[in-house]
Amino acid sequence: MQEIRWLSFRSIPFLVCWTTCASLLPALQVHAQQATGAVYGDVAADAAATSRLVIRNLNTGASQTRTPGADGKFSVTGLAPGAYRVELQIGGQRPVWRDVLVRPGSATPVPAFVAADLKGLTLETVQVHADAVNNALDNTVPIDVSTPVLVRQYNQALFRKTGVDTSGASDGGSYANLLTQLPQMYMSQVTSGQGSGLASFNGGSGTETRYYINEFDTTFDYTGAGASSVPGDMIGSAQVIANGASAKYSNAMGGSVAATTKTGDNTLRAGFASSIVLPSSRVLNPKVRPYLIEQRDGVNRYYYQDLSTNGQTETAFNNTYSLSGPLIRDTLFFNVVVQNNRPQAQAQFMAGEIGDEWRTTRAAYNNPAANLSWVISDAQQLDLTAAQSDRKNYTRIDSLAEPSNPDAQRSYLRDVLFQSEDAFYLGRYRWQINQRMDLSLMAGYFSHMEKNTFSDAGLYAVRIDEPGGVEHVLASGMRDSQEPANYRKRGFRADYTWQLGAHKLQVGAEHYDLSFDSFNVYGRNGNYRYLNYGRPTERAIVGDLVVPADTPVLLTQVFNSGGILTQVNRGAYIEDYWQAAERWVVYGGLRRDNSGARLANGRNVLGLYTTSPRLGVSWDVRGDSSMKLGASAGVYTMPVPGVILTSLFNDFSDAYVAYTYSGINPDGTPIAPQQIGSYTNASIIGEPVAMTSRNLRNARQDSYTVYLQDNQLLPHWSGTLELNHSSVKRALAVWNDLNSSLSSPAYVYLQSLGYADPHLGNNMLINPGSAVVIDNDLDGDGQRERVSIPGSATGLAKPRREAYSASLELVHPETPEQPFFLLFGYTWKHVYGNYEGYYGETNGNVLGAPNFRYGALSAGSSGALPADVRHVLRLNASHTFGASGLSLGLGAVWQSGAPRSCYSQHPDPTDAAHDAGLSAFYCDGVAVSRGSLGRFPSWWTLDLNAAYEKHWGPQTLRLELNVGNLLNQDTEIASVPFYGAYAGTVDGRPTWERDRYYGAKTALYPRTTGVILRYNWN
Repeated sequence: MQEIRWLSFRSIPFLVCWTTCASLLPALQVHAQQATGAVYGDVAADAAATSRLVIRNLNTGASQTRTPGADGKFSVTGLAPGAYRVELQIGGQRPVWRDVLVRPGSATPVPAFVAADLKGLTLETVQVHADAVNNALDNTVPIDVSTPVLVRQYNQALFRKTGVDTSGASDGGSYANLLTQLPQMYMSQVTSGQGSGLASFNGGSGTETRYYINEFDTTFDYTGAGASSVPGDMIGSAQVIANGASAKYSNAMGGSVAATTKTGDNTLRAGFASSIVLPSSRVLNPKVRPYLIEQRDGVNRYYYQDLSTNGQTETAFNNTYSLSGPLIRDTLFFNVVVQNNRPQAQAQFMAGEIGDEWRTTRAAYNNPAANLSWVISDAQQLDLTAAQSDRKNYTRIDSLAEPSNPDAQRSYLRDVLFQSEDAFYLGRYRWQINQRMDLSLMAGYFSHMEKNTFSDAGLYAVRIDEPGGVEHVLASGMRDSQEPANYRKRGFRADYTWQLGAHKLQVGAEHYDLSFDSFNVYGRNGNYRYLNYGRPTERAIVGDLVVPADTPVLLTQVFNSGGILTQVNRGAYIEDYWQAAERWVVYGGLRRDNSGARLANGRNVLGLYTTSPRLGVSWDVRGDSSMKLGASAGVYTMPVPGVILTSLFNDFSDAYVAYTYSGINPDGTPIAPQQIGSYTNASIIGEPVAMTSRNLRNARQDSYTVYLQDNQLLPHWSGTLELNHSSVKRALAVWNDLNSSLSSPAYVYLQSLGYADPHLGNNMLINPGSAVVIDNDLDGDGQRERVSIPGSATGLAKPRREAYSASLELVHPETPEQPFFLLFGYTWKHVYGNYEGYYGETNGNVLGAPNFRYGALSAGSSGALPADVRHVLRLNASHTFGASGLSLGLGAVWQSGAPRSCYSQHPDPTDAAHDAGLSAFYCDGVAVSRGSLGRFPSWWTLDLNAAYEKHWGPQTLRLELNVGNLLNQDTEIASVPFYGAYAGTVDGRPTWERDRYYGAKTALYPRTTGVILRYNWN
């Protein structure tokens, strides 16, 4: 049975229907996921009945007319981001106006129109103190008292001041773009440097955050990255909700990061920028310091982290061309951005553990994008966005006659071509039906394709001469598959809003179809490992494959996986913002989500329903939007990640065969091979009911937030104090603990029920710690049976992740009177439990924490989690030196060390957990617990941005120098945590072979230096 549904099965279509019914549910509120903003304010009550307001976009000329309510209050939503003039008109009197900035995803307070305005006094006379901070161009913390949600704002003016290179940011492609990097640049709440490389919110892995562009969910569901082919220079602004998102959001157990693209206006503009990556050099771009694994037979063996470790990266140019303006004045606008690297980026470097290969790479990408905005009327607008990206990385590989000597004789080995293609198309329609009703519709499409092509794949063979010894490569074939991987995502969204008296109501629905088509064959052309040493006792080398004593063996491996999988994620929500009192807003919302999957044959295999209530309250403490106290509580989940579904709902086979041999031919093939055994670990998709526990429910996290915002206690500053707590109550895990002839807690329990050899031919998706309800053939008689295994009998602990954090953020916006920007942030955080997230950060296990895959791995699994970085201090600053055109920016971060853990292979070959690889909490033969081996050192870095800007007429020339890790700090921030494989018993005690990579250090990336040249017309 699936989760008991608070709403009926038809509840989602029912809510979709509501979206089109003007007589039902509404809302005026805006959120960071939205690409539009709002304004709100007050008119003196004695003038409200005879006045009207004209809200005019100063960039496009679009205007709207509103009349304030009887209490003098007004609010206008669905506004395109930009500069606006709000004009108060009363009969024949001289109009009075306020100029404000509208930001996407938040509402801007308009300084009140008080009685003094109506007597003809100047604007300066009636300025509200909070206005200067709320409307600063680079402000990251505007105070929006109309919502309990705390939204952080970042725009291109801020990116420029602090040296964020939006040109270079796109060079990382879909997996390292501006959205995925932004939170790590500005937010002390975010921890970085962990396994996924993505920003981590709420103590979770970096793969639990959702990313949006123009309201479309661009999250790449197979890595968690904010996949999008939209160039960085086309992103006009970004908004981040770290905690406490409203019901409108697609569910996320991490943060939500949204971006809005820049659109054209009535001014014709053109620009060019080149982000110049300088070549490797001792001073400007020193090489990565490789970690020396060992020195043996006069040859050094390094842990290479980067291509710049041992080679030369040549100068690279990441170029951006932009053109925007009106096609029809006041009506039709365009914006075109093209990014590429011309000439192609090139590099040469050594590769291989002992540097026995010399690689020459050339990389090229092309990334055009266009936006078209049609102002149909003052109340209607249509926006279209299209972007494509194609990337080609060509690598020539030569063998070096003398390892680690770049001047040694080279012989050609092969060519490798990596290609990827992305496409993004989006349409948004907004209609302000009347003063109280709005309608927004969105449809989008995203696709990603990647593949490798090899000129010569061939056999891969390696010989290992001693336990834990050096790998001698005998044949350098490629083991990877050549088949392309294709990912497609199509989404639709509708939101309807209505202000009904003191209630601001909203209802909406979204529907996303995702498909992933990938087939991998690893070892197709031969993957041979010669274990050229014997043991005094027989031992199992993989699964139940046993090798006799004192017998060198050849072990071959062929791994197959993949196929076509389709996901469907649907959601609907309803929420109410109630102006309960003059300064109080009370919020209540409810989401209903369905996460489903279909096999290649069209059969439904998953359908999880989740109901997520959200509550919040906001208090405008002074009544002038200068201080806000907010609080929220809610239940959060997320769509089931595709990386779990593809591993679960596609066939896979990992087949090993062992041979004895009398010798090895020069080409790496064996002489006189004789098979002595085989082992296959496989999951064969059968009936859909067999793939999931029949009582399965989606993941759940409870989150609580209390915060205070103020921009008056410290003149010209905006401050935020935020307290957060999140708690994981339920998780999903791929379970593989029932294998033939291998013991486990579940295996033993089923034997007690009379099953001789209870096992499954497939993995299962379960809720760890809860009962597992199996509908499958457990005893091999061809008949399915339904059996329930109590949670306690699985040996799995309940998932737990408790995260507590306290953050202080102070922002000083740049103004003409005080020409400096400063952002100071400090966060204390404590994260503990046994659940890292869907992607394990520390051990890189893509199926999530393996301690939920096998019951025997629960021992030691609870402790300090990877995100348990207790202290983070961040400082971003910039100063403009008068009319000289010079500016200087600094970015500093200090972060205390993350906890250390250690993993080894489970020491019992008869337990299913032995097949989990290096995932058990053992270190050097001693049982340990998660995070119990101390911490990595604290570290800090200092970045520099210096710029000179020259204006003449409508033209601007800007030259920037960006230096990362200015002082070239080389602190260790991580290390390889895998101690080694089980090696049998000695005197009755288990022993492990220490892996030579264990402890290999990863240090801070050394100093990087780049130059950016920008030219803009208008």
